[in-house]
Amino acid sequence: VLSGHSGAVSSLIVMRDGRLVSGSDDYTIKVWHLDLTSPSCLFTLSGHTSIISCLSEGTDGLLLSG
Repeated sequence: VLSGHSGAVSSLIVMRDGRLVSGSDDYTIKVWHLDLTSPSCLFTLSGHTSIISCLSEGTDGLLLSG
């Protein structure tokens, strides 16, 4: 179980490098390390002014959000 967002998760993506990224109604994005024994949040991205409704990985590997 991954916990950390204060709002509902509204979008998820698994990046090519294996990290899970979640976007939430709390206006944040969290990047997760998916270790089967102890998954953890690597970092939180803030700055959006509304719900994160979509996530995508660009061809250059950058995370795109909106």
